[in-house]
Amino acid sequence: MGLLSEGKPLTPEQLRDVSNYIREHGITQFLHTWERVKDVENDELRFGDEIECAIMVVDKAAKTVKLSIRGAEVILLLLLLHIHIS
Repeated sequence: MGLLSEGKPLTPEQLRDVSNYIREHGITQFLHTWERVKDVENDELRFGDEIECAIMVVDKAAKTVKLSIRGAEVILLLLLLHIHIS
């Protein structure tokens, strides 16, 4: 995400017209990025890098994914545990 410095945001009506396009191309971009970086290990984060994390439960049989609303809390606990062990 970046700062919108030119143009203006789309209205809800305009978004409805292009939502499928945005969704399909977002998935395509994600898959291309995943393919490019899936085997990267121990990459050093640099200033300005962003990490987005989510904790999910995947039910393959039901073909559903549930997102935990406690993700930030769990990540903080893992960070504290890592600092304590190090």
